Amino acid sequence: MPVWIWAVTPGYNLGYPCITINHLTWAFLAHIENKGPYSDNALRLARAGADWGLKNRKPNSGALPLFPYSTITMGQFGGHLEGNAVNLLRASWLAVSYVDIYKVTGYKPYLDYALHIADTTVQFQNPDGGFPYRIDPNTAVPVELYNPNAMEFVELVEKLEPYGFDARRAMAAQRAVDWLLNYVCGTMNWKASFEDIGQTQYFNNLSQMGAQALIRYLCRHKERDPSYLPTARKLNRWVEDQFVSFGVENEALPVRDKGPLVFEQFLCWWPMEGHTANWITTLIELHKATGDKQYLDKAMAAANAICYDQYPDGQFSTFGRDFETGKTGVENLPENPPGFAGYHNWYNANASADWGLYKLTLYTNSKSKIKKQIANK
Repeated sequence: MPVWIWAVTPGYNLGYPCITINHLTWAFLAHIENKGPYSDNALRLARAGADWGLKNRKPNSGALPLFPYSTITMGQFGGHLEGNAVNLLRASWLAVSYVDIYKVTGYKPYLDYALHIADTTVQFQNPDGGFPYRIDPNTAVPVELYNPNAMEFVELVEKLEPYGFDARRAMAAQRAVDWLLNYVCGTMNWKASFEDIGQTQYFNNLSQMGAQALIRYLCRHKERDPSYLPTARKLNRWVEDQFVSFGVENEALPVRDKGPLVFEQFLCWWPMEGHTANWITTLIELHKATGDKQYLDKAMAAANAICYDQYPDGQFSTFGRDFETGKTGVENLPENPPGFAGYHNWYNANASADWGLYKLTLYTNSKSKIKKQIANK
């Protein structure tokens, strides 16, 4: 069984299936889409992760029957900061990858599981349109309430639409978008909602993750509302202001790294390849929607920054590298925080970088083909 299911990085005794199986799946599928030389093996590995998720999930009982676990601790399901609770919306994010692999394989249990997760999640939508953060799967009692990552559910609903319109899901998704636009964008309280982060006070620990997913949605659906695209631009400006380092002169950098690179969250202030790749996918959507060259320029610069930090064996750097010595910022600390295993590079973060680089390659290649076709005419 792939090691990346059980641990997020070598020597680390925790795994987060709902942020790992999906990212490895997307990286493998992007390799296939790019007609990579290891496409057969990539599909085998993508299916290995997806099949593991079908076999290893919660019992068919309680408030969240057959839901995925969001934390694994030393080979046991649950534990660490989440205990018996699960990160509700992470299941939707995982389910998006099941829809994607179903499109490639036609294996119906993948689609069925994604539908089950969507229809179970919709039952927990709050009256205001948002969703709880962590839920006890046995009692259905929210352990933690506020979660600005409602786009994880919205993206799942959008992915499922080609396989049959469902009015209840569609209405829930629109209510979630309206809540994000009216409340979260109003307060800008984009609280970090990761599996390894405990409860924090408002504005104490923000992240760019949820905002970026909303930006991409607003770009894709810009024709629905004239305010969508200006809001997307404004949100991206906030992401850049709060979380993007554009070069070594940035005094907030813990490591002298070439930019642009993206920080994960306030409480994990490292320029990460996975979050930089997430920004690349956002910039692609902004460029598609606006035609503004700055977004494609930034995407290409961010891709170059990820590649600049690559190690000789192929790994990308999850915590940045000094542009002269090649060392990570954490190697210069007197001691590493416990449990972080020397800050090895994370499997899912490397996969995210891979995915983002492939997506940018495919996008720029497609634009080049269009230009050639126009020139030939």
